[in-house]
Amino acid sequence: MAENNLKKLPRGGFLVSTKTVNLQFGAPPETIKDTLVMPGGVPQYFVLPRKMFNWAKGINVSDMEFPIYFNYFIKQQGVTVICSREQAVRLTRALQEAVFGPKTFDLSEDTFEAGDDVFVPDIRGELKYFKGAHTLSKMLHFKLFSDNTVSIGDVRVSNKHTDYFEVFEKNKLIATVPSIIEYKVKVDISGNPGDIFLPPRFGVT
Repeated sequence: MAENNLKKLPRGGFLVSTKTVNLQFGAPPETIKDTLVMPGGVPQYFVLPRKMFNWAKGINVSDMEFPIYFNYFIKQQGVTVICSREQAVRLTRALQEAVFGPKTFDLSEDTFEAGDDVFVPDIRGELKYFKGAHTLSKMLHFKLFSDNTVSIGDVRVSNKHTDYFEVFEKNKLIATVPSIIEYKVKVDISGNPGDIFLPPRFGVT
């Protein structure tokens, strides 16, 4: 088995390279910062981990929002997510609101008696304007596991094992990937960690 096809990403998750596609397993927060600097850039194909949320750390490890934005607005293409039917329903519901806002909302508790000289924004109108012709179905596509398998041309992903995925290319096993994704915080610290911190005289946050 050629595990050199498998790369562990700094913030968590894995990247599997094949001759035709790059597959990313898991999508921890800020994951595009890892793949932006890699050959091929941000992948178009993502495989959701068996558990979409890391309850121990309180972190979503299926954070697809920014990979979708990058592919759609920069690369002018949609993202394809490989997952179960149940995961597709959950992800669609979450992204529909994250990308386009809630379908219905009540602003009564956020308004107050204002005079004619006070501008009250038309939130519904603004949401409609910025949405334009964009739809989630243009940004996001699904390939659902059927009989524990999803195929993309000569590449096949199997989830028949509980603890790991298998990736085949032309029926040859090229990578095994853990089905549980961990999130790893990556912090860039400048200077000597032992130095005493001196706050600025003035700062804006």
